Amino acid sequence: MSSTGEYTKIHQLYPLTGTLSCIVAFGYLAFGINERHLSAKLKKNEDKTAKNLAENKALIHTQWLFIVFMWIFFFVYVGVESTYGTYVTTFAVKSGLKLDKPTGAKMTAVFWGTFATVRFIAIFAAMKLKTIYIMVASCSISVIGALILASAGNVSVVAMYLASAMLGSGMASVYASGMLWAKQYVVITNRIGAAFSVAAFGGANVFQISIGQLIEGTPVVLMYFTVSLVGLCTLTFFASIITGHHIKKAEEHNIEQSEYADFSKVHSSPSLSRHHSLRHH
Repeated sequence: MSSTGEYTKIHQLYPLTGTLSCIVAFGYLAFGINERHLSAKLKKNEDKTAKNLAENKALIHTQWLFIVFMWIFFFVYVGVESTYGTYVTTFAVKSGLKLDKPTGAKMTAVFWGTFATVRFIAIFAAMKLKTIYIMVASCSISVIGALILASAGNVSVVAMYLASAMLGSGMASVYASGMLWAKQYVVITNRIGAAFSVAAFGGANVFQISIGQLIEGTPVVLMYFTVSLVGLCTLTFFASIITGHHIKKAEEHNIEQSEYADFSKVHSSPSLSRHHSLRHH
């Protein structure tokens, strides 16, 4: 009888999982239908952008450099986020702290709890603040959390809790805000968006597998891994800022040249020349 009860409780999850999957699938279907209506307009804008870019090879190269920097950024960011969230309990148990598993699980809960909370808050913050402010704040909080982890995470429980909370807060809104920020400098086509998604997926898997091979025997590797990659992520982001600044300058230069060319074309037209000739006579 007890086995039947357990069987029933376990299998109650299947219809719940199936229902949620159907809801998500219908959501994707709705977005797909809406995408078909917008595809013609988007294609027209992309063709116009491609034509403008073709006239300036330097701008194309700068935008590709920006895309490469953002690809590395997403690869590293998602890698450190998922790896820390996965192995913080193992680190708490195996490191010099020698904590029990329930305490390690609490640290994991602190990380993902602050992550979820700040991501929810970021939805409303994005309505009032520019994405660059959110990105800079996120990177700064992540760097501070990583430094606390590297300096005292192996000897202080309080430092581990604080580092986990700050890393969770700092990493919460980076992916969504980063995508919105990148759209200011390049057109995020389907291919570019897919490349960023592949970077995020690849980072999550590559770093988890790599650290998973080492953390059992050398748990401090998580500390140095986190601070190194958070630093790399921040440097890559600021390199993207500089590259984006060059893109904006190049685009402004192109607009000025285009306006000057249109002005020259209008004033050198035959009809306008005849008009000035008649006025002169």
